[in-house]
Order: sequence, then C-alpha cells, then structure tokens
Amino acid sequence: DKTMLYVGGAFQFVDGKARSFVAAFNLPSGTLNTTFKPQMNGRVYAIAPTNSNVYLGGSFTKAAGQLRTRLAAVTKANALLPWAPTADGQVTSLAMTPDESRVVVGGRFNQLNASARRGVGAIYTADGTRAPWAGNQIDPAAYTTSLTMVDNLVYLTGDAQGSVSEG
Repeated sequence: DKTMLYVGGAFQFVDGKARSFVAAFNLPSGTLNTTFKPQMNGRVYAIAPTNSNVYLGGSFTKAAGQLRTRLAAVTKANALLPWAPTADGQVTSLAMTPDESRVVVGGRFNQLNASARRGVGAIYTADGTRAPWAGNQIDPAAYTTSLTMVDNLVYLTGDAQGSVSEG
C-alpha cells in the first residue's frame, strides 16, 4: 500500500525507541511508526509485506516470545500470526508472489519445514506449508543472497564458499 517502509537488521533502537531488529517508518513523512514493533530475538534480514501482513526472515528463533525458527509473520497492526514455517539456517531474502499466496524463501539453509530444500524454496502464506518449487537445488557450497519477483518469475543472486560444481 506504499504507506510504510519496513527495515530489518542488527539493531535494538531506532530514533531512540526500542525496536528489536525490525521497524517501520510512515510514508511519506519518514517518521518512526509507533505501533509496529514485533519483538524478535535475532536479526531480520528479509521482509515481504502484503496489504495486511508482514513476512519476516532472518536468524531469529522467537517472535513476540513464541517459537519462530527464522520465519515469522505479523499483521501490520503488530499481532503475531500462527504462520510458523521453519528453516534450518539463516534466511536472507523473501519475495512475495503477485497473488500473495506464496512467499519464496532464500538463504543459507538445507531444509524448509524439515524437508530437503537447499538455499531456495516456497512457502504458502495461508498455512506455512511448503509449496512446490520447480527450480533446481543450489550447490551445497552456495547460498541465496537476494530474490526479486517480476510477474511470476523469480530472479536470485547468490554466493559460494569453497568450490562450486557446474551443471
């Protein structure tokens, strides 16, 4: 809706106000939003807002005191949603599908919802279950650093540690 700018990272305060790793600014004024302040216990690296909810990814394990293993969703009014998929490693990027039915997840993980899915996969926004993903697995030495959704195509960038096989 372009009324809010969401930011995540490694911070505890914004404009002198307590904000645990995620904050929102009102647009166009740029003032800190006083009601959006989910309590995360670790860094937020990825944010995918919809018209009503905000999907978060990072290195956290709790949101609002509830178990959320690197993925969580809150309403724009700051209520934690029951949406609780899991990733076994850091989530670095999220991209929402145009119909808002799925969020594509990228990062340094080997599993989504305890199923093999290295570096990139998709999750249904309705219930947090793993959505089908037709893309190839990422090489074990590589990981996704960013995702961009254009129409129904996902573009990703990545990085690697050690040697990467071709193929």
